[in-house]
Amino acid sequence: MQQPVKMLIVEDEALTAMRLNLELSLHGYANCQIVATGEEALTIVDQQHPDIVLMDISLAGDLDGIETARHIKSHKDIPIIFMTGYTDPEVQTRAQALHPAAYFVKPVNMTDLTTAINSALRKS
Repeated sequence: MQQPVKMLIVEDEALTAMRLNLELSLHGYANCQIVATGEEALTIVDQQHPDIVLMDISLAGDLDGIETARHIKSHKDIPIIFMTGYTDPEVQTRAQALHPAAYFVKPVNMTDLTTAINSALRKS
């Protein structure tokens, strides 16, 4: 029997995180953990080894999503999907330099997101 996918949602907007968690559970991803800061994300990645990370770029705390992803990528081979409200090309260039599994500008279409999640998990 296949283990459920362990997903980490890194999002500092509580309502957005809860909505995303609900939508993902409706698409069969019920094993999601939510954190609001990059520092919390790094702790969870080290302790619980999620299969995939959904990462906002603007986060509470000292680390933004890009720096958090950079730390994760330097130690773990975990697919990261960025979800952001930023449309600034400089931010997108910084994020793309980390070779994320996907990059979405909010609001995120759930069909596109679940397709990206499935694709990233197949490749990992």
